Amino acid sequence: MNDITFSIAEVVDAYRIQMRPSDLHEGNIWVPGYRAQDVLASSISTATEAFSVFEGDELIAITGYYVDNHEVYPWMMCSERVAANAKTLMRAARSVLKDLKERYPDHLICNHVAKANKQARAFITALGFRTVPCPGSGEFDFFYLP
Repeated sequence: MNDITFSIAEVVDAYRIQMRPSDLHEGNIWVPGYRAQDVLASSISTATEAFSVFEGDELIAITGYYVDNHEVYPWMMCSERVAANAKTLMRAARSVLKDLKERYPDHLICNHVAKANKQARAFITALGFRTVPCPGSGEFDFFYLP
């Protein structure tokens, strides 16, 4: 296994990552009529911070967050290779969440997750997020840190 490294995400990374099918599907349904790669490119360009995650030279995930009013919206899109690095990414995600809670103590850390995206749901649950049905949306649930 190669070392995991992080760098500032670039918009072009959205078109370089080979997203796992569950994330590709989620990106496609998040903004109907747009490709998942275009939605990810927009997320990178509007993020407060966004990072590309590499295993050696291979781009395995893109993650970031943006802050709006009293909410922090974290997100991550992954390739299939992320599973081989789950422990490392979980440690990194926990560290980032701790930092976000310290930097934005009065903010709700939350976002939406596709009901069908079992991989993402398992990851956010392991990080301590809770999910609740999202009113008016049959395909997404709301997740938040209590």
